[in-house]
Order: sequence, then structure tokens, then C-alpha cells
Amino acid sequence: MNYRYLSARLLILSLVIGLMFSVGSGAAAEMTLEKAPFGETPDGKAVDIYTLRNEHGIEAKIATFEGVVVSLLVPDEEGQVADVVLGYDTLEEYIAHDAFFGGIADQGTQRFRHVVWDVVAERKEENSVGLELNAWSQPIDQGPQESIAVTVHYTLNNDNELKIEYIATTPEQETTVSLTNQIYFNLAGAGSGDILDHQLLINGESFYPLEDDTLKPITQLRGIWGTPMDYTRSTAIGSGLNQENEQIRLNRGYNHIWKLKKEGEDSLQLAGRVYEPDSKRVLELWTTEPGIWFETGNFLDGTIVGKGNTVYERHHGFTLTARDLSYSGDPARFPVKTLTPGEPATSTILYKFFTLQE
Repeated sequence: MNYRYLSARLLILSLVIGLMFSVGSGAAAEMTLEKAPFGETPDGKAVDIYTLRNEHGIEAKIATFEGVVVSLLVPDEEGQVADVVLGYDTLEEYIAHDAFFGGIADQGTQRFRHVVWDVVAERKEENSVGLELNAWSQPIDQGPQESIAVTVHYTLNNDNELKIEYIATTPEQETTVSLTNQIYFNLAGAGSGDILDHQLLINGESFYPLEDDTLKPITQLRGIWGTPMDYTRSTAIGSGLNQENEQIRLNRGYNHIWKLKKEGEDSLQLAGRVYEPDSKRVLELWTTEPGIWFETGNFLDGTIVGKGNTVYERHHGFTLTARDLSYSGDPARFPVKTLTPGEPATSTILYKFFTLQE
């Protein structure tokens, strides 16, 4: 496929959608930023939760524990809001369970597991509200021994975009880093059932397959054509999951990294899109990163009870997030992104929401 044609097609489609689609139908609300207590960790650290609201009915709740996006309210085509991210109701549940919903992650490591982030700035401007979080990682068992400082900016604006910006530095020694988030979405509403009818588009023509024995990605890219990995056209997720394919069988679903087709190293470009046909909600992912990670809640096996006492079953949610093409947890086998003293590493992930008005 001609990449310039595909890129132009995606850009034109996005611009057309901006004219055809809108979020919410009610009266405009005031843009606000609020803080409330969320509890304490077992070692006595206070955890807060911040609520960011824009004028179109979108509301994001972000906790200082792991930088978790606890909830994300998004209107459907009729203006009715639903929480579209999976997670828990209480801090105690986030601490007690292994399921890593919605938090800041250094892929392949546990650097920021159970970390309480410091809020160093709250921002409220004419068309956006946001937070600036900061944390230091500490050496971890069987992982990176070098400390890194990370600043994360969360911004919600009146263009219905939730932007996440990462800045990482290391003071003394080179180390590896691969920052992203692990928000699990269900655009019909968390707890509403499976995501098989969600329609997915990924702007990528190659992916990293998984090894049979370790289920880790290998370094050799593989083409998508003629496989369930081909989402260059908007396609129902269930149609891929139901195909007989070794890569799908290994993990009972998708848990793969696609290399994006991009022009320019650090420009913010459209990476993927998901459409939910009942609510008409659409999520777009834009990023500066070269890769996209898509996982279909394969680990959800009916033992995890989430918000509202809802049992999460397999494929009841998905994560679609951007990342680099490294795997920090196994640098001997996979390319790594090196963080050098005095040279900050930056990246941006942007989620844009709208609805299809028919």
C-alpha cells in the first residue's frame, strides 16, 4: 500500500469527521479542576484524586497513585455519558489487585508500580485544564538499577482531547526507558460486555510477532497482509479474534505491537481509531511514538471484579496505546530506548473523542 496515500486518506477522514461528528448535545458546562482525597497507602502516604472537566461533558478522574486514569466519562450520540475505562471504585482495590488498569508504566519493568506521584502543578486555562505529576523511580529487583525522574502532564481540552505528555531524565548513568499508559477502554461503557463489535483501524503495515515459549515480542517485523493483524481498514475486532491464527491463539487474543507508518520522527500523527456502533462513540489515538500496542483484555477471566461490582470477562476491554519499539524488560533480546544524562526523553499520547451523528 502506498503510505503517502494511506496517510493522506487518514488525515482527510479525520478532518471530515471533525465536521460531521460532535461530542455531547447538552448545554455547555464550565471547565473545572477539582481535588479530593482518595485514601492512604499501607505505608501512610495520602492519595488524591483530581477531576478534570471540559465544557462538552467529558470528565477524567486521575489519581496520584500510579497516575491512574480512574474514570473517563464520555457522552454518546444523545449526550448520555458513560464511564469508558475499566478499573476499580476504591484505592484499596487498586493496591490489592495485580491487574494494572490505567496507570503510568515503564514497559517491561515495575519502576512505577504502586508509586504515589507528586502533583507539582495544577493548570486551568481558557480552553484546558491539567495536572503535572512527578516521580522518581528507585532500583528494583531483577530490573533497572538506575533511578530516573519522570514528569507527566495530563491535559483535557475543549477539543475533547486527553493529552498525556512524558518527560524522562536520568541524573548519572545511562539506562533504558519505555513510558506509556495502560488505560483499558470499552466505548460502550465499562462493564457493558465484550468489545468484539468495536471497529478498529491501525495505521501500520507490520507488527512484532510473539514467541511461542515466552510470549514476548521478537525483533523481526512481520507483514500484516492476509492476517488478522491487518487493520488498515476499519474492521470489527471480533472478526480478527475469531480467525484461526497462531498469533491469536498464543494469547487468546491480541497483545501485539505494530510499527506505525509515519512521516517525521517526532511529529504528532494519527495512529489508530476505534468506533463503537451502538453509542456512536469514536476514540482516536495520536502520538509522537513509532509504535502502537493493542491488547484485548485477554487476562480478564471472570475473577476480577471492577467498578460497580461488575465482573470483567475476557475481551470486555482493550488497551490501545502508543509506545516506542523497545522492550526495556529484556534489553539483551530486544532493541531498547536509551536515556542519557542531560538528554531528556519526551513523548506524547493524545486521545480524541467524538460521536458519529447519523
